[in-house]
Amino acid sequence: MIPENAPRATVLLDRPREIRFTLGALRRVREQAGQMPTTDAAADATAGAVFLETLPVYLWAMLGPQDRKELSVEAVADLLHPGNLAQATAAFSAVFAASMPEGAGEAGGAEGNAPAAGQAQRSTSMTSGPSAASTSA
Repeated sequence: MIPENAPRATVLLDRPREIRFTLGALRRVREQAGQMPTTDAAADATAGAVFLETLPVYLWAMLGPQDRKELSVEAVADLLHPGNLAQATAAFSAVFAASMPEGAGEAGGAEGNAPAAGQAQRSTSMTSGPSAASTSA
């Protein structure tokens, strides 16, 4: 069971799917990729080819149980393409950042800063990322 208060975002794959960053997701990343993400994982993940190799693992690990049953890591990789890569990257980065303690990795902290469009929300009543209806190419 994924806690309702875990930060979440929507990633557009074959359809909009919710991702959440939990300790279970950390375990699945480690099992699949043989590595444990750190608080710098969001920044590290954007480092070129390594990111393209690991993004599908992170996204799959962050999917809910039913979505993980429907999709393999390889299927997630096959669903990523130039048309949705930027949105998938933004969703991953937003939910990862929202999962970290306030101010982690930021000079001066995040107090008083409103989340930018597309950022994951800590609230249980909101999801982030564009919906399928509001996505523009």
